[in-house]
Amino acid sequence: MNTSNMSKIIDKVFEMLDVIVKRIEEEIFVQIITDNAVNYKATRQLLMEKRKMMFWTPYASHCIDSKLEYF
Repeated sequence: MNTSNMSKIIDKVFEMLDVIVKRIEEEIFVQIITDNAVNYKATRQLLMEKRKMMFWTPYASHCIDSKLEYF
């Protein structure tokens, strides 16, 4: 994937997440859990610059999925 395509994906993911946070209200929406893909890392930086109250938990989705796999 070239840099231009990656940048478009990052911008789109940021835009979608920002809309979700706006709808729910930033004070209520405090954490996002994703995998550790490059596009999510870049999106995290953009979103956390704009939304100072948020926490981002990268790679947690993989850990949660691994634990639930056994049930």
